[in-house]
Amino acid sequence: MLFFTLGRKQGQVDERDRLIMAKAPRVQLLAVIFSLVAWSIALTESYWDEGQIPVIFPYLMFMSTLIVSTLAQSIGILIGYWEMERNG
Repeated sequence: MLFFTLGRKQGQVDERDRLIMAKAPRVQLLAVIFSLVAWSIALTESYWDEGQIPVIFPYLMFMSTLIVSTLAQSIGILIGYWEMERNG
């Protein structure tokens, strides 16, 4: 969990933080699935006639999935805090 490795000590984490961190992987998982679906559809449509994709694309898929996963976790945490503030 990225949130806990950024310098927070165990005593500084309350139940609100734990609840937000429990919900953040849902956003992360959805973002990764949608990015892989987008890659699959785009590559299938682009290279249908050739019957295979160029070798570079699996590497690009892997790297972009790592980036999307990291960004989506951060976005999930931000959404969690916004929801907590909105709901009081």
